[in-house]
Amino acid sequence: MLIAKDLSIGYGGNSILDGINFALEMGEKVALIGPNGSGKSTLLKTLAGKLKLDAGFITMERGARIGYLPQIVEIISEETVPAYIKRVAGIRKIEKQLELLEKKIEDPLTLKEYGEVQERFIAIDGYTFERRMKIILQGFGLDQSISKNKISDLSGGQKSKIAIASLLLSKPEIFLLDEPTN
Repeated sequence: MLIAKDLSIGYGGNSILDGINFALEMGEKVALIGPNGSGKSTLLKTLAGKLKLDAGFITMERGARIGYLPQIVEIISEETVPAYIKRVAGIRKIEKQLELLEKKIEDPLTLKEYGEVQERFIAIDGYTFERRMKIILQGFGLDQSISKNKISDLSGGQKSKIAIASLLLSKPEIFLLDEPTN
């Protein structure tokens, strides 16, 4: 599913990672353990597409998506909790595409495109999203009243839980959790 070949990453002339090779198969769980500054976060950021490689390449199974939770969660948003989660999970974008296409549904090309977008919506369980979001938020100890709150009004711990919930609801094939105890 994910293959890393001869990865090299450096900062300011200093090599952080050099010649890294590995392969991850579907269903595998892997933990990176090492001292501070050894490149764990750098590797995860690179796999998530947040940093550029100096050398090597990363390949993934076609259509595979990576979900990344950084070490420090910084969410700055005036959106409500549900609006934020829907945007980050990708549901809102697909809902808007469907709404636009519905207006031109008589056109055969639009109908085909609508079907493709609807397939993506179904693949991420869009029709059950609201229910799943409620269940996940409850599982993190966030009650129904939090849905009315703006993200900016939440505590740091609540924001971290919202970030994890958003990641879970986006249904990536690969989860990268930097400091998973967060």
